[in-house]
Amino acid sequence: MKPLLILFLATGVLSSCHSLSDPSNQAHLTPTAIYNIDSVRLATGSGDDKSARKQLLAAVNVYKNEKDPAKSVGLFKKSIQIRPSAEAYYGLGSALLDQGQCNEALSALRIAEKLEYKPLANVMFKLSAAYTNVKGMFEYDYQKDSAAMHYMELALQMGFGHPDEFIKNPWFEEANGRFNWPAVYKIALNAGANSKDPELALWEEYRNEFQPVQLPLTINNAWINDHPLTKDIAFDYEKFVPEMRTSKFSREVDKEYYYFAIIKKDTSYTTLLYGGKHTSLESEHVHAPVFFFLVSYDPKGKILDKLEVAGQQNFTDLVKVFTLQPNYTFEVSDFKNVYRDNPEEAGYDSNVIIRTDPGAVNHYRIGAGGRFEKTDAPLALR
Repeated sequence: MKPLLILFLATGVLSSCHSLSDPSNQAHLTPTAIYNIDSVRLATGSGDDKSARKQLLAAVNVYKNEKDPAKSVGLFKKSIQIRPSAEAYYGLGSALLDQGQCNEALSALRIAEKLEYKPLANVMFKLSAAYTNVKGMFEYDYQKDSAAMHYMELALQMGFGHPDEFIKNPWFEEANGRFNWPAVYKIALNAGANSKDPELALWEEYRNEFQPVQLPLTINNAWINDHPLTKDIAFDYEKFVPEMRTSKFSREVDKEYYYFAIIKKDTSYTTLLYGGKHTSLESEHVHAPVFFFLVSYDPKGKILDKLEVAGQQNFTDLVKVFTLQPNYTFEVSDFKNVYRDNPEEAGYDSNVIIRTDPGAVNHYRIGAGGRFEKTDAPLALR
């Protein structure tokens, strides 16, 4: 590694321990305004994003892991009031639907739709379920069936990944007993995106969120500080990001994952680069650790190879620097942060990094079939 790059890394690492600035605008939505789309749109650019995300992750943990939708509703609403997001509205709508509060679930899900939650087909599915079971909104059953079937058709045409839910799920038991529902289901199932494998449609929707990136590319701590991750990956895509789930198959909610770049698209594989952030380690004085995975998938979204290539997941980890060349060769260099005070005694909060020591350097290439093959160092570095 050239000395200049080491200095560049060290500068970036040191800067990561600077104090985090307070949000300049912390306008909150009132409880009566959370279902007003005009108020919501005005509030999406204000408020404390970190605090809102913290509440959202707490809500997801209660809803998904503790399986307590009633308790999660208040947490989702707190996140929305601080700073609204499509993810929080989708979670709120799902929790309300699970409790049979279909009228309010419709209000939340409509906001999630307007904020363009991804995958949108999942919002359509939940809207269909809410309309099927809503009470008091329509005078006749055929009116709510019409609304429910409309969203069923949209969900299936968009490639909803579990189309049999419209037949098997108890939410639709009453609707399936009526004349038009099964017929509309069969027609919609054979149209649009669902004329192909729904799992393939989900994979393509996930893949298309990644944007091309200019090569060569070097990701070190200075680069990470200058390029904050903002476009988070929804839990609905967790099959493509296995780190989203713990060994106990519950949702890993202390880390968030983000789209970054499509690296290479071949007929037999696609290589993507996504990032992650260990949000639970962030404090008033220290940024959360950020890390990146390079992953190759087959044409149906099955993972072929995966490698952690940049950043660090925990403060105790080595810091990785990733350099990718236009010919798809790359190197992953390890560095060890040395702190002013012993972290075991002083911790990491406000503990300054005094130097960064270089370690191993590994060289790779994206080989046939998308595999990451180790290579010798380039001649210029021998």
